[in-house]
Amino acid sequence: MTTGSTISRQDVLARLRARVAAGRPIVGAGAGTGLSAKCAEAGGVDLLIIWSTPPESSASSGPRRSNACPRSGP
Repeated sequence: MTTGSTISRQDVLARLRARVAAGRPIVGAGAGTGLSAKCAEAGGVDLLIIWSTPPESSASSGPRRSNACPRSGP
């Protein structure tokens, strides 16, 4: 799927139902930033849950994370 594209609800449900019918798992991921969402999409997740946090929460002194997205596939 291309970033920024729009898919109808019916198309989403049809894709998920086809995966279930084929015996394939549905993989979901959560993201709070655009970078996380891009990495999850690149990794091939089926469902992407987005949440929004206030900037001061994002700027807390929690653990630092790498900005590199691991590539999937060859």
